[in-house]
Amino acid sequence: MECYSFRLSNGLFSFSPNGLFAAICNQQRLAVYLVSDFRQIRVIQCSEIVENVCHINLPKQANPGIDFSVAGAYMAVVERRMAQDCVAIYTCDTWAQVTLIGGEAIDIGGVKWSPDGTKIVIWDGSHPGKLGIYLISGSKLAVLTDVFGIHSLEWSPTAQILAVATVGCKIKLINHLSWNAISTLNHPDKIRDTTCIIYCEVEDKLKYHVRDERPFALPGGSSIGQLLLTFSVDARYLAVQDQQRPRVLWVWELPFFTLKSVLVHCLPVKCFKWSNTDPRLAIVCGTGNLYAWTPRGCAVTDLRSASINIAALKADRAEWDVSGEHLMISGKDIGCMCQVKFLLTENI
Repeated sequence: MECYSFRLSNGLFSFSPNGLFAAICNQQRLAVYLVSDFRQIRVIQCSEIVENVCHINLPKQANPGIDFSVAGAYMAVVERRMAQDCVAIYTCDTWAQVTLIGGEAIDIGGVKWSPDGTKIVIWDGSHPGKLGIYLISGSKLAVLTDVFGIHSLEWSPTAQILAVATVGCKIKLINHLSWNAISTLNHPDKIRDTTCIIYCEVEDKLKYHVRDERPFALPGGSSIGQLLLTFSVDARYLAVQDQQRPRVLWVWELPFFTLKSVLVHCLPVKCFKWSNTDPRLAIVCGTGNLYAWTPRGCAVTDLRSASINIAALKADRAEWDVSGEHLMISGKDIGCMCQVKFLLTENI
């Protein structure tokens, strides 16, 4: 696997929408590279350090309190106006407000756009399980009142399933037709399912070890933390992390609502991202190692061996390009771009 190292400021980098270019910031210098061979094609020297800062009046703290629609056409912001919570929708070309949704929520806990950019979901942090789905015009599609203790949610890439994480480490899967729950996924302290493959990282070795014993007790806290979740591009798999068990990742296979794999690492997982083309999951744990999962198995790669310039890499972010052939890995000050076209497609 070929890697190109670089220096950056505060982890600031981004792929272009077509995946052909990468922009990297280092202090006042913004450089644009061709992704295929990491050749520098443009440098912009700014008068001040690049921070991409904007200011919004009357924002309210929520999780998340701001979200952008597909391709960045619209921005939704949770605001507090006249002692009431609301969601303001702005167009990103002129930053003019186009819609204001409010009046019903007492304490908005977060807001999330659907992947097709046509719907937005808003949930109330104080009401026992109140969740509303709206069109961009502000028209209400549905209101759910029986999803207790919402703390995060995620749409499937097709916007056909809404995964809602609730208290008790549960995820309710809601369909887009009737807006009813079709299944509930639980994340217990012990794994008893014999069909689930448990991969445990072997300390100081670049590999996972498959554990067969059941029940298998998972390391970590009291399983009451916030769940982080993300769908694979084909919506077939759902990866989940419980922040009270930061070393553990669950991978669910949604067509059967079964637990496909559990990954246990030596250190807390900092970031996990699916490829934009197929179900390949990239994982970083604050070191120079890249961890990867596919339905075929798991693998660990030491990125530091690829270049002496990234020997001090402490990766806490991973981003795929649109083609699924390149993966950007970075810490605060050091990063590398890896060609991973065949990652976990051979030599399993």
